[in-house]
Amino acid sequence: MTKSAVLLNDTSYANHHGCRTVIDNLTHLMGCINVKIIGCSPVGHEWRDDQSILNKIKKADLIIINGEGTLHSGREEAERLLQAAVLFPEKRVILLNALYENNPPEWKKYLEKFDIIGLRDPISYETCSALVGKAKCHLTSDLSLYSASDFVEAPDKRQGIAIGDSVKKNIHRDLYSLYLKNKSENVYYLPIKSLNKYPLGVDLGFAKSISQVRYRLKQTLKMYLDRNVVYYNSHNDFYEGLHGYEGYITGRFHGVCLSIKSMTPFVAVSSNTGKIERLLKSVGLEGRVLNKVDQTAFKKIKPYTDEEKNKIRTFIRESNDQWRRFITDAFQLERPL
Repeated sequence: MTKSAVLLNDTSYANHHGCRTVIDNLTHLMGCINVKIIGCSPVGHEWRDDQSILNKIKKADLIIINGEGTLHSGREEAERLLQAAVLFPEKRVILLNALYENNPPEWKKYLEKFDIIGLRDPISYETCSALVGKAKCHLTSDLSLYSASDFVEAPDKRQGIAIGDSVKKNIHRDLYSLYLKNKSENVYYLPIKSLNKYPLGVDLGFAKSISQVRYRLKQTLKMYLDRNVVYYNSHNDFYEGLHGYEGYITGRFHGVCLSIKSMTPFVAVSSNTGKIERLLKSVGLEGRVLNKVDQTAFKKIKPYTDEEKNKIRTFIRESNDQWRRFITDAFQLERPL
């Protein structure tokens, strides 16, 4: 029997290959269990004032909230998402793929209304478990790390160092400056942003469609003027492209996720929360976070040791198992996924 769901905090609208990987994996998993997503509220959208989304929620069997990196620092946007569990008590409401950091203790009143909660790192899991109990909380990895296959292997040959971007403007600027100082046939600029401002295959309307075309032309011109600047059309293309570099310098959490998943050696700069450090501790790859962006970053990109490769394989396998268990429990499947 097919069930219907509405997805809140659809981060595929964030122009970010990591976020689009998350939503693509979520859509894949929903297809595996016959859950049809009948409506999506984009990241940052005020869904409570959107009658179209509210109407779809009324029709849906489930509400799925993609927590991702939104639920931190007591942000208003975060509280709006959590309020869904209070506003629709008659629905099964699932929070998944969530970081939970530095939020007011009184938000317990929201968390306890969820039917099940999936946290993407051990600290978030312990924090929420202390508030609402471990029976309601499940530990998973970030959904970008999910793979239909447990097998992770590096290609035989890699070439060049790619430098990425950051959500923090000062780090973003420093990373781009590092690229400009070192660009050559072996140093590339590879931001995690897409050639497409908005996801493909959705109805954007006239204004956003024009914006999509303009943005794509702008990024294409950048690549034409500087052949070492690389933008990919899709998250799958980005992943395959990243797979071919010797190393990646990134200030993005999902840049780290996809580096791990593709067995690409990397160093990272801290993001806007402790999410990168938490991930690396979970995998067992501590020591790959930069204190600052400078020339030493290149020397700090070390090939994975055999021990590190085994840690990554184990982490990906366990990550996949965590997600299968969570989906089985969250959607009350009669048989394990």
